[in-house]
Amino acid sequence: MKNKSAEVKTDLRVVKTKRNIKGAFLKLLQTTNLENIQVMDICTEAACSRNTFYTHYYNKYELYQALCDECVKNLCETLSYEHFDQDYVNLYGYGTEIIHVAAGYKSELTLLLKSNSGGQLKEQLCRQLYAAEYEAFLKNLKASAKKDIEIVPIETVIRSEERRVG
Repeated sequence: MKNKSAEVKTDLRVVKTKRNIKGAFLKLLQTTNLENIQVMDICTEAACSRNTFYTHYYNKYELYQALCDECVKNLCETLSYEHFDQDYVNLYGYGTEIIHVAAGYKSELTLLLKSNSGGQLKEQLCRQLYAAEYEAFLKNLKASAKKDIEIVPIETVIRSEERRVG
């Protein structure tokens, strides 16, 4: 399936239209299950035509995924160790920052997680955070290592953790 959102040039009108569509979708998610939302409902709430919607998104699921991707990207960028002065020991400060950042996305995360019966957003968020933390850990480990170390791919670490937990 082709991602239409990547095809559209970003100008102010596009930014405003996408913001209206996303806002309308999130508003509808407050009262309606994802499966029961129709594209026409989103268009009516966003005050745009179906053609405009389909110019930016293939369907409501691509819109949902775009919102999930945006949330995950913003959280992961903000929660990167690189923003904490390389202080890997200050877990309290890092934990506090995680809570602060997540609070800023509370309404969006709540709606997206509630609408996601399969846990897709939670899995995506966990994978991204694992990958970001693992990358920071490896960077720090390589810098302090006296000899070459074997690197285990993040997917192997995630699969191992999933087997351990599940």
